[in-house]
Amino acid sequence: MNDLKIISGGQTGVDQGALDFALDQNLKCGGYCPKGRKSEKGTIPYRYPVTEIESEEYFERTKRNIVESDGTLILKDKIEIRNGVLDTVNLCKQLSKPYKIVNIDTSEQNKEVMNWIFELDIQILNIAGNRESVNPDIRRKVYLFLINLFKG
Repeated sequence: MNDLKIISGGQTGVDQGALDFALDQNLKCGGYCPKGRKSEKGTIPYRYPVTEIESEEYFERTKRNIVESDGTLILKDKIEIRNGVLDTVNLCKQLSKPYKIVNIDTSEQNKEVMNWIFELDIQILNIAGNRESVNPDIRRKVYLFLINLFKG
């Protein structure tokens, strides 16, 4: 796991939960965010090592993170994925990039997720999902899911 780099777009919710996990576990992390470090709550906190792209568009940020990664892990709970996350799925398909959608409310998929990461030799993992306003408490839930996923 030490060679794994986790990237995301820095948005509230899943993105920040993934980056919090990576930072707390001393994993390499980063990703790309819109110009001005734009997020739904204003500016993405500077503790997150994300790089601004030239565009303010979330779509362009999403595309860059998919292109720069070896695979995209889309994390969700009982609330369905929406808007930008649907763009993520469609972009992965268009770009022929691997992706996996995982319900974090069940731990039964942990082995399947780890097998997917190892079988595809994913070195740069893009983690995506709903923002906090769409999915309250998803940031904390993602953090705990990732702790559990990588503890073994």
